[in-house]
Amino acid sequence: DVGGHSLHFRIDEPPNGSPDIPTIVLEAGGGNDSRFWSELQPQLAKQLQARVISYDRSGLGDSDLARRPYDIGAEADDLRTGLTQLGVTRNILLVGHSYGGMIAQVFTARWQEAVVGIVFLDPNTVSSYQDTFYRGLLEMELPAPVTKADSARVAVSRAIAETMMIVYREAPVPRDLPVVVISADSSPFSGQPIEESNIWIRSHQLLASSSDEGEWLLAEGASHSILPTHSDLVIASIRKLLRRP
Repeated sequence: DVGGHSLHFRIDEPPNGSPDIPTIVLEAGGGNDSRFWSELQPQLAKQLQARVISYDRSGLGDSDLARRPYDIGAEADDLRTGLTQLGVTRNILLVGHSYGGMIAQVFTARWQEAVVGIVFLDPNTVSSYQDTFYRGLLEMELPAPVTKADSARVAVSRAIAETMMIVYREAPVPRDLPVVVISADSSPFSGQPIEESNIWIRSHQLLASSSDEGEWLLAEGASHSILPTHSDLVIASIRKLLRRP
């Protein structure tokens, strides 16, 4: 219970894991739940001997739909509340896919002392906000929600402008925070001009350069999901941040 609604968490904890190894927290993209990580999560726990946590955001998977207007800050606060109840209050490494990257930024801005690094997987970014994908999203007529997951997804879409402003104003990546940004070389904007793909890639490079310890990587041949085709690259990137002093 994170305050009026419940969130469902999945935890993989290796039997011989060290408490000194950061906890890896996986944040799925918009509309996805913890099942997005179903193949990667046990691999991370086994190969890195780390506790790995994923969860279903409000309205998705096995989590309740919160009875409140959508707010990305509230989503980040939900995660913090849930992790605190699980005893995870420090030494957190975040992995955010797509929209989940922005939630990772807001979470870090509000709880910076607990976060040791972020791995972004083909993330949404503020600097890509002006491309035609987001303009189209603001103008499109959204379907009437049928399921709780539909309601959650529509709420995220309707609040995208406010979300971008919150991330821009409140959640820049800290200069001293180690980050890795992995881009797919196949644009998520299907059928759109090549310049839109270029904007997407450049926004990732800018996100990586916003940290003094930032690195940008291209996942050649990857689609927007990055997984499962480039799991090895993702694991290697997480391993690199875990080994930082």
